Amino acid sequence: MITIGNVIPEIFRLFSSLITTENIALFSAIGGIGYKGFKVLMKAMDSKQDAMISTINKRLSDLEINNEVAHSKIEREVLRLQILDGIESHRLSESEMLYFYDRYKKLGGNSFVEHKALDYLESLREEGLYD
Repeated sequence: MITIGNVIPEIFRLFSSLITTENIALFSAIGGIGYKGFKVLMKAMDSKQDAMISTINKRLSDLEINNEVAHSKIEREVLRLQILDGIESHRLSESEMLYFYDRYKKLGGNSFVEHKALDYLESLREEGLYD
């Protein structure tokens, strides 16, 4: 039967046989090589991680730029539709027309809407609704 009292002297004898000058030198050499290998591995992993992070940052920057461009295009299109719909239904006042048109031009509006807006303002002037 194995008891703790029997096991402890055996464990002590095992450790005392392992602690010799040759084994300590061997363990030190293995530990040193293992440490150097670990450092090389960590450096390689860090450089790979840095490359992945820079790739992700570039993709996020590209997405941000694409999102801004898409948002600008959508905003310009919505303003264009508001202007044209307001002209069609004659529900825009002079100040509303000028406000929407100025925002539309800042977003890169085209001459088609400019002609429509100027014609609408001229029709308001003719009707006496615009000074």
